[in-house]
Amino acid sequence: MASINTNLSALTALQSLKSTQSALSKTQGQISTGLRVGEASHNASYWSIATKMKSDNGALGAVKDSIKQSKAMLDTNTSAISKSLDYLNKMKEKLTAGSNPGANLDAIQVELKGSIDGLKSAASSASFNGQNWLNGDSGTVKLVTSYDGEAKKVNTLDIDTSKVQLFDDAANPTGGLLKAVSDIDIANPPNAQGYTDVKISAADLSTGDTLRVKVSGNTEISYDLVAGDTDLATLAANLNADATIGAEVEASVVDGKLRLTSLTSGKDVSGSFADTTVSADTAAAAGPPAVAGFSELTVDTAKLSNGDEISFSVDGGTTVSTFKIGSEKSIDELVSSMNADSAVSASVIATNDNGKLRLTAVNVANDVEATMKNVTKGVDTTNGQIAVADALASVDRAINDLREGSAMLGANKALLETQEEFVGVLSDSLTAGVSAFVDADMNEASTRLQALQTQQQLGVQALSIANQNSQMILKLFQ
Repeated sequence: MASINTNLSALTALQSLKSTQSALSKTQGQISTGLRVGEASHNASYWSIATKMKSDNGALGAVKDSIKQSKAMLDTNTSAISKSLDYLNKMKEKLTAGSNPGANLDAIQVELKGSIDGLKSAASSASFNGQNWLNGDSGTVKLVTSYDGEAKKVNTLDIDTSKVQLFDDAANPTGGLLKAVSDIDIANPPNAQGYTDVKISAADLSTGDTLRVKVSGNTEISYDLVAGDTDLATLAANLNADATIGAEVEASVVDGKLRLTSLTSGKDVSGSFADTTVSADTAAAAGPPAVAGFSELTVDTAKLSNGDEISFSVDGGTTVSTFKIGSEKSIDELVSSMNADSAVSASVIATNDNGKLRLTAVNVANDVEATMKNVTKGVDTTNGQIAVADALASVDRAINDLREGSAMLGANKALLETQEEFVGVLSDSLTAGVSAFVDADMNEASTRLQALQTQQQLGVQALSIANQNSQMILKLFQ
């Protein structure tokens, strides 16, 4: 049936043309934007997933920027610490030279002051983005390392700045790793307290040993060891509790040595230790009328030093004779020196008995009892050397502290570099994931565009043909 009011062929052709044009418009949009899913209406599920992934990727981009800033911050602090170590090493060299007797401490102090000023400058200038870990209050700094999209939180790396805090205030330091270094003044030592370290082996401690101490300007005092003084810690405690010695020095154990520190500023301390070994009385059992008595001493020649004493008494007498050791370093040398000493040779004869020192009574009716005091002297110090020794110890501690702090910064920088690489890989993965969901396949889109353009042309021609049907009806009435 042909109708003048309704052209079904034209309607069909028009609907087909509209469909083709809609598809063509969509394809042209994909080509112009490069997106297959440009908005939620295109594919709500894909659009939602891609939007979240884009958001997480943006956060990872911020994390990468933060890591770069953190690395630059670590580099700034590491460089300042490295420069500070240079200053400290120079100070160590100068202080070592200052330990030599006769050193010009005033001139060395001028050089030390320059290094101290350099340390303060390095600490003050180590500022990055308003952050200065080397100068100011210490605490924990949290550096951004990653973003957890599922937990919706930022993960951080904690840096303990107390391990690299050089000064709490470089201008007027009251704390920090270099506080003790900043106070060094070897040219003005009266504020220092003298000390001496006495080297004593715990194996040498025994009842009757004597520790002698002298604080400059005071009388030498002594302490006789008791049965309980079997280790350095106990000995130090008993010395501090002693009314005489405890009033002048404070005893402590430092690096396995007994340290005696003056309780008065500007006072030096000297000390010595007498390790008394009592030999056994080896008088002949047959009795003094027939055989002269003798006594043997086991002498550790490695410990012989100027000032050691060999004491002996003959036939239980109250008179004790003493021979002071000088440069003798062997049993034979002791034998020779003692026999050449008229005071000794009048009572006893010295001989070498298989490596032991034998003292035999000259009078066959006498016995002999002998003892030996091996004196190990502590290090006598002077005012200047006190300051230098303390300063050198402070510098050494500072070098160790800064080395540990620099190692901590280096380890954390390595961790950040690894994290930066991981974040970069993760960001690339998210970018690829977003592309898989929303990006258009340009090869497919261009092919589809050509096909739709052809369909559009055919649709226009089909609509034109369908519109000519009305003209055919007109010819029926001619």
